[in-house]
Amino acid sequence: MFIEKEQQKVEEKKKITVVQWLLAILALGLIVFLVVWFVVAERVKARDVARVAYLKEIQAGLEMYFNDFNAYPIYRSLALGSGKALCLDANGFGDSCDGRIYLNYIPVAPVPADGRCTAELNAFTYHSEDGKNYQIDFCLGKTVGGLKAGVHAARFGEIK
Repeated sequence: MFIEKEQQKVEEKKKITVVQWLLAILALGLIVFLVVWFVVAERVKARDVARVAYLKEIQAGLEMYFNDFNAYPIYRSLALGSGKALCLDANGFGDSCDGRIYLNYIPVAPVPADGRCTAELNAFTYHSEDGKNYQIDFCLGKTVGGLKAGVHAARFGEIK
């Protein structure tokens, strides 16, 4: 009789209560939420870092073009990486390039737009009215280096 009662107590201790199950599910849910949140945050940061790197690549191609022609390609407003601006050669931006090529491929801003950036602001938009200067407008979702989140402009040798 005594042994049976002790065995029954051991069996009751082995049973998992509903509260214990709920706590385990809650802990697991919290871990999953934190992992997903971290991955999403890192993807946003990676897209912004890529935006800045792509701009530096485009700037390098524009400087090579300027060295040969003493002017930048003239366009009022041109979305880079799409339509008529897929590459940069001696004729300026175009959908195909031949001869002296400065940028064989114009990178497109990573999507989706992040933070307060819209799809329009996310695109790299090139402006040069006179060929003496240029500006490329773009938007960052988060702070990258010294650049805060928001709309920025890349000009000769700088990104502000």
